[in-house]
Amino acid sequence: MTNQNNEGVKRGDIQGLRAFAAIAVVLFHASSLLPGGFLGVDVFFVISGFIIVHVVNREIASTHAFRFKRFLKRRMLRIFPPMILVVLVTIALGAVIDTPSGTASTLPMTGIAALTGVVNYYFLLSATDYFQSFHTNPLLHLWSLSVEIQFYILFAVIAKIGLTLGLEGKVRSGLAGGMLVAVTTLLFLASISIEYWADHVGITQPRFYSFFMLFPHLWEFGLGALAFMLHKSCQTRNFPSVAINLVQFCAAAAILAGFVLGTDTVLVPGTQAIAPVVGAALLIATGPRGIVSRFLSWPVFQFLGDRSYSIYIWQGPLIVFGAMLFAPPMGSAAGAVASVLVSLVLFRSVEQKPRNLDSLENRTFRKSLALGGTYVFVLALLIASQMLVLPLVQRFQAPAPVRATSLDEACERQRGVPGLEPCIYGRSSGQKLLLVGDSHAGAVSQAVVDAADSVGWQAIVATASACALPEYPENVSYRASCSGYAQDVTDYARNQGVRMVIMQQFSEFYVDRLGVGLPRWRSGLKEFVDTLASSGIKVLIVGDNLGLPISVGRPIWVDQWSVDLSSSIEARRGIEMIESQVAAENDAVEFLPARQFLCTNSICPVFDNGKWLYTDTDHLSYLGAEPLSAPIADAIRRAQAD
Repeated sequence: MTNQNNEGVKRGDIQGLRAFAAIAVVLFHASSLLPGGFLGVDVFFVISGFIIVHVVNREIASTHAFRFKRFLKRRMLRIFPPMILVVLVTIALGAVIDTPSGTASTLPMTGIAALTGVVNYYFLLSATDYFQSFHTNPLLHLWSLSVEIQFYILFAVIAKIGLTLGLEGKVRSGLAGGMLVAVTTLLFLASISIEYWADHVGITQPRFYSFFMLFPHLWEFGLGALAFMLHKSCQTRNFPSVAINLVQFCAAAAILAGFVLGTDTVLVPGTQAIAPVVGAALLIATGPRGIVSRFLSWPVFQFLGDRSYSIYIWQGPLIVFGAMLFAPPMGSAAGAVASVLVSLVLFRSVEQKPRNLDSLENRTFRKSLALGGTYVFVLALLIASQMLVLPLVQRFQAPAPVRATSLDEACERQRGVPGLEPCIYGRSSGQKLLLVGDSHAGAVSQAVVDAADSVGWQAIVATASACALPEYPENVSYRASCSGYAQDVTDYARNQGVRMVIMQQFSEFYVDRLGVGLPRWRSGLKEFVDTLASSGIKVLIVGDNLGLPISVGRPIWVDQWSVDLSSSIEARRGIEMIESQVAAENDAVEFLPARQFLCTNSICPVFDNGKWLYTDTDHLSYLGAEPLSAPIADAIRRAQAD
């Protein structure tokens, strides 16, 4: 990810590959053109593995020593100066751009974690879903730099121990290749099987662990090291040009296929990283010969490759803030373009000059001391902003959205716990309604409880995050704790004398992202509500609220903020039609189109009278869900009258 090729390892084809990896990541964040563009980061890891082994091997071969401190110093001089500036600028922008998720409050701590090389642990411990949270935290992409820093430290320690024990000759012998193949293979198998062994070692979030941690990515660095060994073999043997070109065309196709076909609905990196990672390793190993290598060596690609690190670290905040203020696709595209322009302007002064400190031997100590002092000062500044400045800024920002946390979190189905343990509100003597669905149902739970209370009913809340009703294999594969939820809802409603079931869910997620599809969604929904209705239970299907195209933000001096959600209306049209048809086919089932009570035509308020109406891109806040209380109460009265 960082540009290390100026250490005597510069190859035009590697710089070109770096450029395409950076472009893939930018396109993934700024648009839907490359669904698997996030795998560009995994390609960066392969490149890093190759470069690091190449540099260290050359140093050991020439000096029979490994300068541990110098190695780490060079790595840090490449990573930290640009990152420091990005963190400071991002925090400054966050202070004047208010968001429903409270971005400004998270940025200083994120910056501290990033500048200490542990931000991936910070995101893991806070249960951050990268793909759901990228547009709410403009520093989220810095997780990969922490992974690189941790790899550098691990590699340096292993190299130092190996030389101390006198293993130089053995490591550089023919046994090294076999050992590296075996270790990389074992690391790969352990990485893709995380979901199977995670529970046995106490890992409760295997998808987050697999994405953020160093260990699941070590095999990618290992393949980069293998590419170095294969490259040496290719250099000493005269392989036919036809064979080289064939391998490179297949490798390029594999990388492109990964970028186009990748998905965030399965384990990441997982098996889907095999194609781009192996493809990158083969391109590096067979270069710089070959048609593809010569193509990657074009000056324009080398130019972008030299600046790929700057592009990568700037695209995060600029795309996020651009989309917040101007909405996608224009806002995201503007942020992507701005990241390239900023990297061009700052490349020499912020990225290249600190690297040159290492070659200025006479002034290295003084300049390194100044850089170290700057680093300490920035950390102190971030800590101070977290403790002192941030509260002052927040006086000018809207209060954080009030979500019905006592309902949608405490009443959530727990991982690995069968059955329902609902929360019960209201009079025990009243008729019972049961609110079910995923976290979208949880977000409107207070509105449902208020509606039930207004007509003297008892409200029972039993939601299950990311669980569809009814149950689909794709959903259970995505989240195992969803298994049996639909049957538990049916059994509870029948056995506890529930008069009415109210359901709401993030239908688009299951239909489109998990691949259930509209036909199966319709048949499954109809079967589920008909089963409840056959037991004399009324069913109210509450249409989902319109999801924001991306996390929104508003300048702190603006009091009203609305978004045109025409694209969301169009995306939901087929689902709403199905829900309406299913309700029309059974007299005991009713459909409530939520968006009619939340929006005027396609214009939906997201910030009103100093309050956010959303908590993120698709969850309503308590205040945002409030307009649903009255129509839900009317539906309860109709059920009561029947």
